[in-house]
Amino acid sequence: MVNLFNRHTDMILQNPAIDINQVRSCKYLYEWDRAVQCAVWGYPTESAYYRDASSVDSVLNVRIPVLALHAKDDPICGDLAVPYEMFKTTPYFVMCSTSIGGHLGFFEFGGDRWSTRTVSSPLPYLPGFLRLT
Repeated sequence: MVNLFNRHTDMILQNPAIDINQVRSCKYLYEWDRAVQCAVWGYPTESAYYRDASSVDSVLNVRIPVLALHAKDDPICGDLAVPYEMFKTTPYFVMCSTSIGGHLGFFEFGGDRWSTRTVSSPLPYLPGFLRLT
């Protein structure tokens, strides 16, 4: 992110809320979000930004079947942030968590994605989950 910032510094610094020294000292994504996202969008903390950007408040309003895929090693959407308990309260969600996969990394050798086959195949009945077939 810092490299991207450095390529576009002149344009980005047109926003007076951005502190170039704070941005250049970022090592972690949350530091970047604090220095850039919060400054640009007016959030008081990166946690407030994450909460507002989250779709968790919408989960209980969904009324169509949803299969959610999540890799527990996702560096962007960390496993601790996944609202597993909330998913259990609605019959419209089936949550599939894998131990590996990273962020959108459901690839197989050759470029195919196992997730495509998974979401388009009939699911077996699992007690406590909505059958999507």
